[in-house]
Amino acid sequence: MVARTLPGAHYLMINKIDANHGSGARSCLPDLPGWDSLSAVTRYHNWAELAGIVVVALLVVTEIVAYKYGHRKDDMTEQQQIATNQRHDEEMARLHLETAKATSVLRN
Repeated sequence: MVARTLPGAHYLMINKIDANHGSGARSCLPDLPGWDSLSAVTRYHNWAELAGIVVVALLVVTEIVAYKYGHRKDDMTEQQQIATNQRHDEEMARLHLETAKATSVLRN
């Protein structure tokens, strides 16, 4: 396994005990600049927490937009069906009127 290093980062050697075999292993964790200060870590945590809240808020907004868009599609389909039914009814009324006129002309 090849260990990747971060440029400018210091590394801490951590001794880990393998739970299955009881043998010790060494692991190398990056010691990033600024992570040795409690105030820096607190600041990073606050920024990460704020970023998480913003992401969740954006998710909620997109869900609301998707919900509204779904209902918009249903409303448009219903309006189209109403318009189609109205055109059909008008056409049938016109045909009934023409048939009535033609029948009255033939009777006279």
